[in-house]
Amino acid sequence: MVQNTSKPNDSERILALQTEINALQQRVEQREEALTVLNRRLLVLERGAAEHALVLEGELERLREHARATEAELERLHQTKLFRWAAPFRQAYAETRRVVGA
Repeated sequence: MVQNTSKPNDSERILALQTEINALQQRVEQREEALTVLNRRLLVLERGAAEHALVLEGELERLREHARATEAELERLHQTKLFRWAAPFRQAYAETRRVVGA
């Protein structure tokens, strides 16, 4: 009996499929390793971002508190007699600056 050589026999097809399966398995393992590395990096970045956000929020709160304290101090200064009595002098000074500067 003469064997047909144009078609691969079953063992050749099985070997070809096994080679493809092995190649796919390697790709899957590589992708899984890459995904693990990326997930670790993402976790580190997320933790860093959260810590940075806390630092920024703390700094922002300190700035807000400083602004509130400055505003309160300015309000107290505006309430003093000296500031109220000096208002006409400040107005005259501002007017003089405008005239001289023009």
